[in-house]
Amino acid sequence: MNNSAFNSYESILNIIEFYRIQPRIQDFQIEKIEEYLILMSAHYQESLREIDDCIGLSEPVCLEDIVDVLNSYLNKVGEELEKIFPENINVFSPINIHSNAKIIEIQALELYRNFNGGESDLYRIKEALDCLDNNIYEEDFAENFALLTKDILSKINSDLIVKVDDLL
Repeated sequence: MNNSAFNSYESILNIIEFYRIQPRIQDFQIEKIEEYLILMSAHYQESLREIDDCIGLSEPVCLEDIVDVLNSYLNKVGEELEKIFPENINVFSPINIHSNAKIIEIQALELYRNFNGGESDLYRIKEALDCLDNNIYEEDFAENFALLTKDILSKINSDLIVKVDDLL
């Protein structure tokens, strides 16, 4: 288990322990919370590994693969959220890629800007997108794009952990 996975698991255990000592929480609720947190963490860790694999390849980082990892995560999490929170209508919408053609840097930025909700800055990545935009022709753009995707995954995962209170 790598350090990130261990820290995530330790955080999950701390959250579960916090809820165990709450007088209003029943055992079946603890089980539901535990299942939810472990499942969401597993999807998150898997997606981080996939991005690391994309970065670690000897070939240049493929922007389509990075967007696919994010979409895959959003789909998996969306399916689980529908089971747990059936009253919520699709909390996460995957990034809509209009063709199977190769994604170039400017398209990747525009896809993420749309995903981020434009000026509403849903995932708090507007500054990072602007920075990437300023370095669009740099050699390490794809790697930085992958790191931004990891940041988005982290923010979504954090939001999902906070959503635990809604389970109760």
